[in-house]
Amino acid sequence: LLSPETLEFLNDLGILDEVLAKSIRLHAVQLFDGGSRLANLSLGELPSPFPFIASIPQMDLEGILLECIEQSGKKVLWNHRIASVQRLQEGLCVEVDRIGEHMMGYAVMHEEKLVDATLKYFPKVLLAADGFHSLIRRLEKVEYEQVGDDFGSLLFEVRRNPREDHVLKLGFSNEGCSAYVPLPHGVGRFGFTSNILDDFSADRDKAHRIYDDDLHKFPELSESHFHHMVEQRLPSQCGRIKEITWRTSVPFGVRLSETIWNNGIFFLGDAARSGFPIGAKSLNLGLPEAGAAVNALAGYLETGDDTELVNVADDIRMEWEDLSSLVYFASERLDGAGETGVDPNIILQALPLTGKDLEYVANRLSQVMRTDFLVTN
Repeated sequence: LLSPETLEFLNDLGILDEVLAKSIRLHAVQLFDGGSRLANLSLGELPSPFPFIASIPQMDLEGILLECIEQSGKKVLWNHRIASVQRLQEGLCVEVDRIGEHMMGYAVMHEEKLVDATLKYFPKVLLAADGFHSLIRRLEKVEYEQVGDDFGSLLFEVRRNPREDHVLKLGFSNEGCSAYVPLPHGVGRFGFTSNILDDFSADRDKAHRIYDDDLHKFPELSESHFHHMVEQRLPSQCGRIKEITWRTSVPFGVRLSETIWNNGIFFLGDAARSGFPIGAKSLNLGLPEAGAAVNALAGYLETGDDTELVNVADDIRMEWEDLSSLVYFASERLDGAGETGVDPNIILQALPLTGKDLEYVANRLSQVMRTDFLVTN
C-alpha cells in the first residue's frame, strides 16, 4: 500500500507512471468496529496531488526499482552479505562475503551456501538497511529499543471478484486490527494482528513462514479459523472469498534504534525501526526517509558537515515515537473517560497515510468522533 506521500516521492524519481500502471487505486477506506460499519473515509480531499492509495504487489514494485537502478548504470550484488565493519581514522572498512551455492554430500546430495570470497570496501559512510536483525546494528552495539507490544500478523491471499470496489477495509476489535486490501489481477489480501506470536528468529536470512503444507500444525492458519476471523472482524467480506491461495504468519515487534546516525553509519528501514504492518508504515515512511538521508549525505560528503544528517535522523526517531505513542494515548483516553469503542488514535496507526495526509485525517476524525485527544504530528 503506497501512501500519497510515497507516490509524490516516486514521482520525483520519475517512475510513478510505471508504478501506477501496475497498481489499482484505492479511493476510500471503510472502517469497522467489531464487525459493524463505523465510517467511510474518502481520500479525494487529501492535501496531495495524488489523493489515493496505490495497491501494488511487492514483487512488481521491486522490479520497477531494480530496473531504475540498472538504467542508471548500477547493479545489485545479490548473494552478498556484511561480514564485519571496522572504524578507521578516515572512514570505515567493510568486509563483504560473496555467497555461493554448492552441492555437498555423497550418499545424500544437498545444497549449502558457502563463502566464495571476502571483499573489502573503504567507504566514508555506510547506509545500513539490513533489516530487523541488522548485523551492522549488533556489531555497533546499538540498542534496538522496544516501544510497543510484540504481536503476530496472519496474512492470507485469496481470489476475489475483480469487479469489486477498490476500497481498503480496516476492522478494529478486542482481538486486534484487521485489513482487507484489493490487489491487481483478481487477488485480495487479508491481514489480521494476533496475540499468537512465533519467536523471533536470529537467522540472518529473512524467514518467511509460509505454511501451505502441514497446516494441522498451525491451526491459526486453517481455513476454518480464517473464515471465523473474517466473520468476526470484517463480515462485509463474507461470501466474497473464492479460494485461499497463500498464507503465512509473521512475528512483528515495535522497535526503534537508540541512534539512527552513528558516526559514519546511517540506519534505514527495519534496521532503524519496525512495526505497524497493517498501515504499511515502515514502507511509506522508509522511502521518503531514504531520499532525505541520501540528499543529506550528498552535502555531508561535500562539506564534512553532518548537521543535516543529524536532523534527518532526529526526524525519523520523532515520527516513529509519535506513531508508537498512539496506543498509549488511546488507552489513556479510554481509561480516563470510561469510554468504549474504537479510539481514533488506533485508526491513525493503522491507516497507510503519513505526513500532512495523516494530519489531515486526524483533524477530520477529531471533528467527527468528538475528541481532542489526538496525536496529529
